[in-house]
Amino acid sequence: MTVEKKDNRGAQLLRALPPEKGAVQRVAELCDVDHSVASRWRSGDRTPETRFRVRMLDELGISLLAWEEPALPEVDAQPDTERAHP
Repeated sequence: MTVEKKDNRGAQLLRALPPEKGAVQRVAELCDVDHSVASRWRSGDRTPETRFRVRMLDELGISLLAWEEPALPEVDAQPDTERAHP
């Protein structure tokens, strides 16, 4: 059974993977689930069952417990252009 959740660390780590590792289609194939299921995991709308978490731990390095942790604040990658630098 898949559980409804808000954004979590596992989803955040899944989104942060390089495209060749974290593509939704790759995750769907790895876990033998529909593309829409993997997409929901990636968005944080749902969390994967333990058996799928184990596969993602083995293949992608995402901790089993990451799916239970809240997402970390996103870091703004944009440079701070309002400050004057000498």
